[in-house]
Formats: sequence, C-alpha cells, structure tokens
Amino acid sequence: MRSLRRNKEGVSEIIGALLLIVIVVVAAAAVAYFVATTEQQATNRQSLINSAQNENLQIVSITPVMVNSSIDPSIDFQLVNSTSSLAQFYVVSNESIYSSSVMLINATDYNDTSYIVNITNGNNTSYYNQIVSGATASITLYNYTDANGNLIYNGTGTIDLSGTGYTFETAGWSSVEFMVRNLNVQSSYIHGVMVNDIWQGNWSSYTNGAQNQYSLGSSQIVVPTGQSVNMTVDLINYVPRTSSLTVSVETPYANVFQKTIMPPTAVASDSLGTEWYSVTSRDFYNLYGTSSYANSGASIQNYTWRLDIPNVNGTPNWNTLANITTVYVGGDAIQYRPEDIFNFNSVELNNLTVNGPIRATLEVVDSNGLVSYSQPIFIPADPNIVPANSMTLVSISPLNVSSGAGSLTVNVQDILGTYMNLTNVPVYFYIIMPGSGNPSPSQLVVTPVNNTDTNGDATTNFTWNNISSGWSIEARCGSVYFNIPLG
Repeated sequence: MRSLRRNKEGVSEIIGALLLIVIVVVAAAAVAYFVATTEQQATNRQSLINSAQNENLQIVSITPVMVNSSIDPSIDFQLVNSTSSLAQFYVVSNESIYSSSVMLINATDYNDTSYIVNITNGNNTSYYNQIVSGATASITLYNYTDANGNLIYNGTGTIDLSGTGYTFETAGWSSVEFMVRNLNVQSSYIHGVMVNDIWQGNWSSYTNGAQNQYSLGSSQIVVPTGQSVNMTVDLINYVPRTSSLTVSVETPYANVFQKTIMPPTAVASDSLGTEWYSVTSRDFYNLYGTSSYANSGASIQNYTWRLDIPNVNGTPNWNTLANITTVYVGGDAIQYRPEDIFNFNSVELNNLTVNGPIRATLEVVDSNGLVSYSQPIFIPADPNIVPANSMTLVSISPLNVSSGAGSLTVNVQDILGTYMNLTNVPVYFYIIMPGSGNPSPSQLVVTPVNNTDTNGDATTNFTWNNISSGWSIEARCGSVYFNIPLG
C-alpha cells in the first residue's frame, strides 16, 4: 500500500514543471513583444525621419501685389494713418509737369478707385516733389455713400502737408501671391507662412478655381505629390517696394522652405556731348541707365529719370524742395536738352536754371514690381547748354566823342528764341580801338549789374578819354556780339 504523502509529492513536481513552462513562455512572449514593439517604434521613427528628410517643397514664383495687379507701377508713396501700419492710400504723380495735383488710389477697400487731389502747404500751393518719406499730412476728401452703403469719392480733395493724421512712407505691398510645388513622392502639408520672417495670420489657396481660407495654428494646406498649389497671403507687416521679399512656408515636420526676390540695382552715369545748333555750338548731357540690372531672375521693365531743377529766384539748395521744379522723363538712356523737357515753354525756360545745376536720379522697376533708386548725378552749371544766339540794340544814350560818356543797352536771346537768363550768363562790354581785333581783358569796361531776368536786357554806362574816330564799343555774350562805333 502506497503512502498518501508520496503521491502528493509527485503531483507537486508536475505542477512545478508546468508552472516553470508557463513562466518561460510568458517571459519569452514578453521579450518578443518588447522586441517587436521596439522594432516597430524604430521603424516608425525612421519612417518619420525619412518623411521629414524626403519632404521637398519648392516655392516656384513670388508675385507681390499692391492692392491688385492693375495698379500703376509708378506709385512711389503710400499714406498710413495713426491707427494702422498698412496703407490707407497709394499716391502717384499725375505726370503733369506744371501741376500741383497728385492721384490718390483708394486702398482701404481693395478697389481701383482713383481721383485727383491737390497738394497744399497750409494756404500755399505745393508740388508732388515736396512729398517725402516721413512727412505728415492731413487729407480732405469730398465723398458720399451710395444706395448700397458704399463710400464713393467724387475725385476732389486736398492733401495738406502742414497737417497731421497721415504719414508718407515708401510704397509697400498689400499682399503676396506665390506658387508652391511638391517635388516629393508623398503629399506634404503647409501649416504656416512667413513673409520677411513675420508669421502671417491668414492665407488662402486656389484649387480648381475654388478659394480656400486658412489661418495660423488652426488649419493646413495639403500639397499633393507632384502637384502645385497657388497661394495668397494678405500682409500684416510693412514691406516696401525697395526691399527684398522673402516668403517661407513651414510644414508639420518643422521643415521650412523659402524663396527670396531681390530688388533691381539702379546704376546711373552721364557724359557731356556737343552739337551744332542754329548759329553756334551747344552742350547737352547724356544720362545712361543701361548699366542697371535686375536680380532674382527678373528683368527691368521701366526706367524713369527724376530731374530736379532749381528755380531762378530760389536758393539752389537740394533740401529746399519748394525752390525746385521736378520733371520725370522715361527711358533707359536720355539726353538732357531743356527744349525737349519743357517743349519750348518760355515761362519755364526763363524761370528755371535750365543751364544747371541739375540733379538727376534714376528709378528702375523690375518685372516683380520691386524698385531701386540710383545715387544722384549732379550736372554742373553750364552756360553753353542754352547759349546766346542773337543780340540786338535796345537803346543808346548820346555817344559823344567829345564828352567821353555814354550808355548802351542790348537784348540777348538764346538758341531757343527766348530771352536769356543773364543771372549766370553775363554780357561783357569792351571799348575797341582801331585795328585791335578781338577785345582783350584790358579793354573790358564793366560787367553789367542791372541785367533783368525776364527780358534779357543788359545795360552799361561808361566814360573814356582821348578817343578818336574809328573806336567802338562792343557787347559780347558767349560767341554772340554787337558792335557800336563811337566816332
């Protein structure tokens, strides 16, 4: 007969073996699960790394926009008020040489509405060239509201440069359009847009003609593999037309893809030329902008020369804009001749120092709309730009040999048929003795001091001694002269 104790020990050994097997199996399963999980995590991590590394978005093109693409590219200034750093109005010259008015373009509702506004400085008339970056002004506009509640401007008003409320600054962009292309084999996403390192709050994309709106931190744009997406961002920061423009897009993988467009480089130079005009030679100046160049794959689309010409009665101080008349001439290379600039307008030709000094600045605009200004060129005073062409006798007081006294007035006209401005081009009077030929400095009587700027008259009074028959008095202006016998 077997003992019960021995039978119990046999059962315990079997159970122990089974438990050991279970423990081994569980441990092996746990190890296998850990290894599999670790491998899967490593695979997922590597897949994430590969996805991030393989992500390849390309910003194909950038098109900055000023209100919208139809706005005149010659706009140089914008007006902002104290409550917003974005443009309220864009300002452009109406291209009239003698007008004090400018054209404002309404930017508040992104329409093309434009109208003429006169410029004043308090109660005095001002001109477009007196608008400078940083200047303040007030605006008076006459407007009304139509039946639909839309604010309509009737095209009249005033910009007062002595007022406050608005500030002029170099014209900037209101929005940027750009295209993003996915060069990867997987779709990518865009969840942030920066322009010149500033995060933008809202942007939109266009797919199959439909516009989709997005905002920072709340939505993202999908860029399918091998496809492109057109995007537009309304700028929240001021980006002037004269600065570079960088657009950056960020993906959920924290990859940043960007593209920069640079403004053109304006390079101006000049040279002196001489030509025969009427009965004498005259000087003209060549102004060259052909060495200017575009950057970032763009091309130069527009060349405009700003010519600043001091008024006759004003101080030739380039900072005193009220004493300067400014004209704008288009062309990559031009020749400065006053008659071409002012179309033979005698009022301007007499009231301006058309013979110099003159300041010339070149503005170039590239195919992206970006702007650059050259260093100014200064054309020195040159009386031979518009030299004298004819001289006529106006009056003679008694020229009596025995008394040795007389007075002579002559009138001088230039090659353009206008009265000479004799401020910088004086008339010299000489007494010529028989057989002496051309006058010498020792024969100079006096440089006239009572020349008039409006009618080209020059007068001298003189006395002499021991003059006999054959002597004469001669008036000279440049290569033009007039001779009067004394006896």
